[in-house]
Amino acid sequence: MRGCSAKRRDVQSAVLKGGTALGDGMDGNPPPQSVDGVENQVGTRLKSGLWPADPERRSTLQIVLLFWAVTFAILNLRGALVEELTLLQLLPRRFLITAFGALLCLWSSVILVCLRGWSFKKQIVTGLLVTVIISAVQSVFHLLAYRVIDPLPTATPVTLNLLGQWTIFWFGYFLAWTGTFLAFLRHRDLQHQERNLAAVHNLANEAQIMALRYQINPHFLFNTLNSISALVLDGRRDDAEQMLLNLAEFFRATLSLEGFNKVTLCREIAMQKLYLEIEQVRFSNRMFIRIDVPAELQDVAIPPLLLQPLIENAVRHGVGGSREQTQITVKARRERDNLRIDVEDDGEMTLETFPGTGTGLANVERRLKAHYGAAAKFSAHRRHGAGFRVTLTFPLERL
Repeated sequence: MRGCSAKRRDVQSAVLKGGTALGDGMDGNPPPQSVDGVENQVGTRLKSGLWPADPERRSTLQIVLLFWAVTFAILNLRGALVEELTLLQLLPRRFLITAFGALLCLWSSVILVCLRGWSFKKQIVTGLLVTVIISAVQSVFHLLAYRVIDPLPTATPVTLNLLGQWTIFWFGYFLAWTGTFLAFLRHRDLQHQERNLAAVHNLANEAQIMALRYQINPHFLFNTLNSISALVLDGRRDDAEQMLLNLAEFFRATLSLEGFNKVTLCREIAMQKLYLEIEQVRFSNRMFIRIDVPAELQDVAIPPLLLQPLIENAVRHGVGGSREQTQITVKARRERDNLRIDVEDDGEMTLETFPGTGTGLANVERRLKAHYGAAAKFSAHRRHGAGFRVTLTFPLERL
């Protein structure tokens, strides 16, 4: 625990210095930006002009390019099998027809995106109507490409029958495109809904964690002020003054903690040592502390002040409820992929001082469930012989 002691001294020194480390970047002025950072921003803006910055538009463009690259390959393969002209003779016209079809797909994608608020059935009906229209337009352009734009000597005159045949031909391609793009939009909408639900769940979870953590400070403050009041009534004014100073130091040291951000186990132990110094004033000759945390577990992540209610219960009910010397033990062990923490005392408790499942223990159990869900385990029971033990087990994470 030498590393923990060093970190604890760092916390105390930061408190005594007024917490200047917490003020960095809080003056409202942004940090100076490097030349490399400005160049990166300029490069990003230049690229955004050539390539859509919006992920959905970029994905749409990629789908269109891929779809028409495949279509271009199929048209050339079909031409090589059934057309009498060579590939080089037909390639420019097919490239022009393919490019025009890609523009029609982009136009239809804009229309389908605007209909996202409609029901899926209405989107399908509208998509079929759009498919018929762009198939007819593509057929007209196809016939013009071979007879007006770059005419072929062997081209036959345009008739309604010929126009209908090419419309049916292109309808198959555009129907495949419309179905693909509607499925893409549906997939994107479902992803967006899942992200929103996850965000709402996380916000609610964080709010619950913060509310549970804020229950600790009033509960702890009430018990400490009762202890100070008892010292004053007993005439131990110097001890009461020391407890007040320790209390102020403890609260200053915990101001930087956030309820939903985890801290290292080492820092959590340092916070609890500050609290135990408060109670040591009261039970100087009756309370002994034993902390057993292996060096390899010092950087394990843990919700802040998770052990506070457990140690407070051990002091209040174990030490305070016994007339004999009482030892409080905090022990951490690794069990496969989990971290197990035991907080126990060996005090002789009466029924009046039995902890039960009051505010402190219930708070810890709810916080564990909020952070880890079903992967967390909580148990509280009397030890064999004397005392009380609380065991926490949750997934092992490192910061």
